[in-house]
Amino acid sequence: MTDAGDLAVLDTVAVAKLDSDVTDRIFGASATKIAMEAWRHASDVTKIDGGDIYANTVTATQIYVVSLSALAVNAGTITAGILRSSDSKVQLDLDNKWLKVWDASSVLRVHLGYIP
Repeated sequence: MTDAGDLAVLDTVAVAKLDSDVTDRIFGASATKIAMEAWRHASDVTKIDGGDIYANTVTATQIYVVSLSALAVNAGTITAGILRSSDSKVQLDLDNKWLKVWDASSVLRVHLGYIP
């Protein structure tokens, strides 16, 4: 930790029970502070109160994930290049208009569609 007057610079920060002075310094814009404080749990500022999150208030711009998975997806229309199975034994190439299936020995068994 280094000390820069009132500001402590840390590699890791653990937070519990922030007072308003601290949140004033964390959120420069008061609108951001108000929005974030509306989501926090009354007794624990590190916990998000799901009852205060309303439909359409969390959008993709607020979500960052390295990997996203789901049990079921209704994706509507998808524009994509290649759709492939996790073992790459089944591939659908939408741009080149073909479907290929390989067996366990990696021998091509099915090739439907455009064949160059």
